[in-house]
Amino acid sequence: MLNNLHAGLVDEGRRWFDLMGPAFGVLAKIEHYSCMVDLLARAGHINEAWEFIEKMPEKPDAVVLGALLGACRNLRNVEIGENGLKGDPRLQAISESIRVVPHFPKQGIMFQDITTMLLDHKVFKDAVDIFVDRYRDMGVEARGFMFGPSIALAIGAKFVPLRKPRKLPGEVISEAYVLEYGTDCLEMHVGAVQPGERALVIDDLVATGGTLSAAIRLLVIYGSTMPGDVICSNSAKFEAVGHGVL
Repeated sequence: MLNNLHAGLVDEGRRWFDLMGPAFGVLAKIEHYSCMVDLLARAGHINEAWEFIEKMPEKPDAVVLGALLGACRNLRNVEIGENGLKGDPRLQAISESIRVVPHFPKQGIMFQDITTMLLDHKVFKDAVDIFVDRYRDMGVEARGFMFGPSIALAIGAKFVPLRKPRKLPGEVISEAYVLEYGTDCLEMHVGAVQPGERALVIDDLVATGGTLSAAIRLLVIYGSTMPGDVICSNSAKFEAVGHGVL
């Protein structure tokens, strides 16, 4: 399901979700519903995403609601967006604290600038707390330098940076990826992640999903497993996303 999310394969995601019980005997958990909500919301299926939230076996957390809210803002769906905001009062302040910078870094891109969120201590803390509440018992690997260390410290996990080329001093492995406006590469220190460790990928912003996909590929090389990934902002304003387990 996580791979379907990054590839935008809505029909394939629905199929695997429906097969979880009958074919594999797996009971859908909040992580799986969260993944489907995010997949549907990104694809513009807001009403179906809300239906998934209403069918969840437990109360949706701020991570799930944030995924819906981001898409609602992008698609200007006020009614369902307001439903999502009712689930957690922290989300509206977080959403409003993110500044949109038009045509950066190139014409046509509406850049979501989270540095304005970091200026407000309470909003920044709320954003970190939302992720900590969900991932308290999970190991963390992170690329998002604004949020990754804070979440890692709060849940007692190590922090492993993924950097652009020639930023890390030791021996590295690398993975290329595609941006909205070109190509780039992520690097990780050799040995920073051990086989079998659980890793949570944290990114400050997502547009095409290229950096997240590259991070996942790097972790797979080391045999790491991922309970999910967290995106703090996307092209649809604030989106706190917990993607489904592999």
